[in-house]
Amino acid sequence: MLPFQIWLADKSFCVGWVEQRETHSQIRFQWVTLTPTQPPRASGSQKFCPSISNSSTSTHTHPVMVRVSGIAPSRRFVVSKRSRRSRPISSRHAWLGIALIAIALAWCLGSWGSRSLAQDWDDYGGYDYDTPSAYLSVNITNLELVFMSLTVEVPLPDADQDSLGAEEQAIADQLPQRLDCASSDVTVNTRNGWSTIRVNCQRPGSPLSSWQSIVTLNLSALEEPLQALEITTLQVGMYGTVGQLVVTPALGDRLRYASSTSYNTVFALSDLPETLTLQIGYQTSTIVLQASLGIALILLPLGLILWMRHHALQVAPDQAATTWFSYQYWLGLLSSAVWISWLVLLLSFDTLMIVSLIGDRWAWLLSTTWGTSLMFVAPPLLVNVLSYALSYPVFRNIGQQDWSRLELIQQSLLEQIQVLLPLMFVIAGIRDWFFTGALRLGVVWMILAVVSRVVLMQWLMTSQDLTVQSLSMGDLRDRIFDLAKPTGVKLNQVYILPRGRNKMVNAFALQGGQVMFTQSLLEQLTKDEVDAVVAHELAHLQYGHHQSLQGSWLWAAIGCGLITFMISTLVLPGFPWLPVTLVVSLLAYYLTSRRHEHQADVQAVLLTGNPKAMITALAKLAQFNQMPLEWGKRQELLLTHPSMRRRAAAIASRYDVSPEHLDEWLAESDESPDTYSLPTAVTDAVPIFSTTFKQRVTTRLSRSLLLVLTLTPTLAAILINTWQLTGGLAWLGMILGAIATFGVVLAVINWMPLLGYRKLEQQLGERLQNQGLPIDAWGGRFVGLSPGANPRIYEGFYNWDLGFVWWVGDRLYYAGEQTHFCLRADQITQIQRRPGTQGWWRSPTVGLYWQDGEQAGVFTLVPTSVRSMRQIPPAVRQFQRDLEAWQSQPIPAPLPEGLGSWTSPQIGEVTSQGIAEMLTVNQVLNSFVTLGIAALGLSVLAQLPFAWNQVGAWYVAGTAILVSIVQLFPLLRQRRASS
Repeated sequence: MLPFQIWLADKSFCVGWVEQRETHSQIRFQWVTLTPTQPPRASGSQKFCPSISNSSTSTHTHPVMVRVSGIAPSRRFVVSKRSRRSRPISSRHAWLGIALIAIALAWCLGSWGSRSLAQDWDDYGGYDYDTPSAYLSVNITNLELVFMSLTVEVPLPDADQDSLGAEEQAIADQLPQRLDCASSDVTVNTRNGWSTIRVNCQRPGSPLSSWQSIVTLNLSALEEPLQALEITTLQVGMYGTVGQLVVTPALGDRLRYASSTSYNTVFALSDLPETLTLQIGYQTSTIVLQASLGIALILLPLGLILWMRHHALQVAPDQAATTWFSYQYWLGLLSSAVWISWLVLLLSFDTLMIVSLIGDRWAWLLSTTWGTSLMFVAPPLLVNVLSYALSYPVFRNIGQQDWSRLELIQQSLLEQIQVLLPLMFVIAGIRDWFFTGALRLGVVWMILAVVSRVVLMQWLMTSQDLTVQSLSMGDLRDRIFDLAKPTGVKLNQVYILPRGRNKMVNAFALQGGQVMFTQSLLEQLTKDEVDAVVAHELAHLQYGHHQSLQGSWLWAAIGCGLITFMISTLVLPGFPWLPVTLVVSLLAYYLTSRRHEHQADVQAVLLTGNPKAMITALAKLAQFNQMPLEWGKRQELLLTHPSMRRRAAAIASRYDVSPEHLDEWLAESDESPDTYSLPTAVTDAVPIFSTTFKQRVTTRLSRSLLLVLTLTPTLAAILINTWQLTGGLAWLGMILGAIATFGVVLAVINWMPLLGYRKLEQQLGERLQNQGLPIDAWGGRFVGLSPGANPRIYEGFYNWDLGFVWWVGDRLYYAGEQTHFCLRADQITQIQRRPGTQGWWRSPTVGLYWQDGEQAGVFTLVPTSVRSMRQIPPAVRQFQRDLEAWQSQPIPAPLPEGLGSWTSPQIGEVTSQGIAEMLTVNQVLNSFVTLGIAALGLSVLAQLPFAWNQVGAWYVAGTAILVSIVQLFPLLRQRRASS
């Protein structure tokens, strides 16, 4: 026996030890109860202690040395006692600390920069407003026009004078001519005994080429008028936004500030140069460098892809897995590098400006926001799509993928566009909201962002053959839920990704208490190995790894972004802070993800007590996914998962598995037939009443309700404002608008949920007919079936299965997608009408209580051939009468052939949620927030007022939320009763 731990609880403790077996170590746990007068009493050995599976107990511990009588382990052991003082720093707290440090550093840099600038300004002497002054500002924003502004401050002879004298006014009128202006505007303002003369003018530049221009300032022409105004100095500021600005002659010590694009200096009129020559634009060498970099970023990745493809297609068959993994790794890395390099090129150099200068035909496009955005995304998008197109032979021959070249290009394009297009819409919406004031257009962009994201994600999943199906019953489902109990994870659903063209052998932990497994994984791994993989995914949910990953990326991005932005602003102008932030945040994301994988592996072995199963499962995952067992640590820096061997070695080190056994298990190829069987509804055919259908119906219903809840009061508000109703008439209009909203909601709830059921009835009838079940000849009735007597929710529906029920002689038959069974009339002990869901449209059901020997149960049926919710109650009453009439006087008839093997219902436990679990406070509040945002956005589009004393946006939002509460009121009452 090897070292063990003891977890202390209130008057009891849990002992955990490791038993050394012949090939591996077996983990065991045992609860021991303490009493004042009796020795410790063991409560039985088990595979886990419920309390220690919780993260707050198993991780927040520190070792305490103790002596326990009667126990003589072969090595020293420790007791882990939970302590509130010694809590380890979680990843969330760690990244919060990093972000705070980054903010403090950014504040220090900002303070240092502001103090430095203030000190520099003090050294320059600043402005002296007690003496006459003149300031000439020269702005060159393009190569064709120069904008100049001359500001002259002179005192008035009389403090009460409110205008210039005749001589001063004549001088002011001469200034535009002295500046050689093509068009000008002269304004004179007087205040507190001072007069401000401002001359704004434009003059053409002198282009030397498409990317260079020259401007000559005749400063000597200003000497005479400025001396006449008793001004002794002239301050000149020169600013350019196109390339570099070069001033001749050299200003030397007279410069107050100088950079590549701006100069500021002060001249004494006695030492005023005759002319200043400003040359602005780009050197030919800069143009060549920019063009070379752009062409290299396009051609170099494609050349590398061709080189990689050539070498990949020449490898030996036994190196296919390593080659395929390396090719995918470098292809993904190259794709990311293309995006980051292109961002660096655009943000660190004036690439957009140079392109617009070289080709006038592109100037109109780049002058628009969408043209600029297209320049940002089109070249790297095109390069990555071409990279996947060129990689098709590797995907086909080495990766054994079934996709065509066109499908591969489509997937690559969708994977990038489903992120880029919504992001561009969001940026456009933020721009119009906060910078241009176009609120209506901003709302349109945000709507397009949401719609494009949803549509593109659906296209991407369809193109990749990612259509899932729920696993709501069976041995595997029961085992998954049993493993979830000691972790404290509330599982809501288990999904299976059927085996299709997508050959993944993998498992996923999804947000919302959901896990998903590919059918290929369940067919290739043994039960013990599947249990280990299940426990691994449950550990991700237990420790909240999804939230931790998002937090690590966010805090790293914020902290690094602040630091690098301050560096680019104060220390190194032009520093590519955005690409650096992206790289650092991705590295933090990858590092956190790898830590999570190790943590989940340890917890999985703790739950199953079988390290061998976890290690062999990792080996099989590598084998069937064509991955090497080991890759280098440098490669691992840019991967979310450690190598399989490194993960297996960590497990072996933690649970005292010898290196010999580790190598043996990694090389083991167990083709044992002991695998989990899946229901035929998942494996044999594409389900009709499928998860996809349910998601489509619930999404359609929720969107329809969102639309009518916001659109109807918006129309009411528009009519009230158009007709200019006030006082009592306005209140009457608002009340009628709320009533109309509630009426439209009831109409949607009445018709929308049952849309598509007629097609389901036809498809299921044809499928059963093909299976040799003549439903029409037997008089089958289309019904929905739910296990249990009380209403439950199955993936958003109140029916777990759809099928046909009929009776022949004294037998009642049911045939559906999930189950089929037969009951004799004497086995049905009671037929009772059940209340069902208590909405505004009631949906009662017919409950059938049955008993077959020692087996007993209850299920409910509801006719689904109706076309609206309002038709369900009379259909249920008629269905109940028909069942009771059949049970009381069965009509003798020959039994159908081929159904003799059908038995009483064998359904078992089914995944579902109660109404109390679905209508939580958080869910209701989230729906209200969504309603409020949608109502306010629609009000902006309709140009409704936002004032509290007018019928506008707040009326629309309030009515939508109020009607939603009224609509949920019966369900809330039922939730309270059921809880």
